[in-house]
Amino acid sequence: MSMKGSIVNQIEVNRYFTKGEDPYTAIKWEERTARITNFKGEVIFEQKGVRVPECWSVTATNIVVSKYFYGKLETAERETGVDQLVRRVVKTITAAGIAQGYFDNENAEIFANELAFLLLNQYGAFNSPVWFNVGCDQYEPNAQAGSWHWGPMYPDSTLMATVHGATGYKNPQCSACFINSVGDSMEEIMALARTEALLFKDHFTFEVGDPSGAFFPFDGGIRIFTLGEVPIDLDLIHDASFH
Repeated sequence: MSMKGSIVNQIEVNRYFTKGEDPYTAIKWEERTARITNFKGEVIFEQKGVRVPECWSVTATNIVVSKYFYGKLETAERETGVDQLVRRVVKTITAAGIAQGYFDNENAEIFANELAFLLLNQYGAFNSPVWFNVGCDQYEPNAQAGSWHWGPMYPDSTLMATVHGATGYKNPQCSACFINSVGDSMEEIMALARTEALLFKDHFTFEVGDPSGAFFPFDGGIRIFTLGEVPIDLDLIHDASFH
């Protein structure tokens, strides 16, 4: 990940979970078969011989292996272990922290070990776009896929903003949350519905608000908020009272 400029004040990171040991060797590993079946018992996904922390559940194994491992099944490019997945993400975030001035080498190593420990032991987890995208430039350095990411507002600009560009995995999209502005006219409301449909096509989180960042006071004082692939109830949009 790249960003113009640097952070003046570096972050000091203290060890809490790792006391000098390698988090990847401190945890017990085992090989499993990740398998998902449909309601008929038919196998719809299977990957054999995947390295998984012994403490992980079958459900966690199946979800992570089927959704987050990079590469096509049964090819040499396919990731084969949770250790590869976590290293890919941790290495990329840590390298970005060094490049942007957050860490010196000593604190970067501590940060990487602590983050790896948290992820391997399921003390925390990133949202899906991080697992999907971060670090995949190691595998596809010349990819040209488009994404939303933090970058210069204009070419050679020092002003940074959320921009869309075909930079492959070099500037990975790490968030799935978008806030969309909507007005009172039917044209604006229907434009919102179209935008929502396009966002859900790529499994994004969706919220509604105004350009200032404030959420519209819908009936009952609630806001529209949906997660991933869960379809929104369009009646909420149609029946909402916009002010």
